[in-house]
Amino acid sequence: MFLRPAMPACLGRVLLVQVVAAMLAAAPVSASATPHHFDVGGWDTGGLLQGTFTGDDLNGDGFISSFDGEVSSFAASFAGSSSVAAFSFSTGDLKGLVYRADGGPLGNDLLPLSEGVHASSGSFELLSGVGVAGLPGSLVFDLVANTSAVTNSLMAVSAVPEPQGVVLMLGGLALVGAAARARLAQAAGPSRGG
Repeated sequence: MFLRPAMPACLGRVLLVQVVAAMLAAAPVSASATPHHFDVGGWDTGGLLQGTFTGDDLNGDGFISSFDGEVSSFAASFAGSSSVAAFSFSTGDLKGLVYRADGGPLGNDLLPLSEGVHASSGSFELLSGVGVAGLPGSLVFDLVANTSAVTNSLMAVSAVPEPQGVVLMLGGLALVGAAARARLAQAAGPSRGG
């Protein structure tokens, strides 16, 4: 029979602290802008508008604004309704976006900056929010068919967690689990092999 030498408890804690510190030091510090997901339903003729934008409040005014160069990417798609065909927008179609950086729906703030989104591709147009649509809600236009759809619902916006943050969190949970398992094994006594 072989006995596995027990690791002193204090050495285990020191090792755990060193591993966590190494993970934190190796984790990339993101200087990039935050991705956001948005969607809005409740259209009078059906459909769903959803998309993403990436931006950061670089000038510290409390808003993410494409007019200040703070929006680096934009994509939106409308699923189509009984009056407006399905369409998509990309960053090149964005005419303006203003969003309060502290969260909440997009399009309900008027002062000091008017929140909203304006995108146009030539065939389709999106106006959303008090700032561009003149109402807390959204309008989409099919400029070729000369039809439209409207919703009074606000765009729900949520920040998208960055992958390295999720990996770091999962690594931390794994370390906590390993520490708990080691503590249980230590409480059960030395392991005996055969």
